Amino acid sequence: MNIDDVLQKFIILLDNKEYFQAHSVLEEVWRKMKSEHYPCVNLVRGLINAAVAFEHIKRDTPRAIIKAHKTFAGYVKYRNLCQTCDDNLKKACRKVDEIASKAGL
Repeated sequence: MNIDDVLQKFIILLDNKEYFQAHSVLEEVWRKMKSEHYPCVNLVRGLINAAVAFEHIKRDTPRAIIKAHKTFAGYVKYRNLCQTCDDNLKKACRKVDEIASKAGL
């Protein structure tokens, strides 16, 4: 599966609030990208962190919001790369930013 297909699936999973699955789908491809020195690999890792942060909030455990903020920082660190990457990564960033805004992250 290529990165564009994975990113589209990632966005659909986010839309369906299937954050753990979104993280898993993207993580599979991220490992390959990392070994191939893909230029936006850090941003992809950040997107994975964002999905994990959303899952923390969804699970609503006592420390969920603390864990979510800490994990979401891994996305914020690389958010600036959104503008330098391809359109599908930009779409994924917009979706993550939309969800984060609603979640108060």
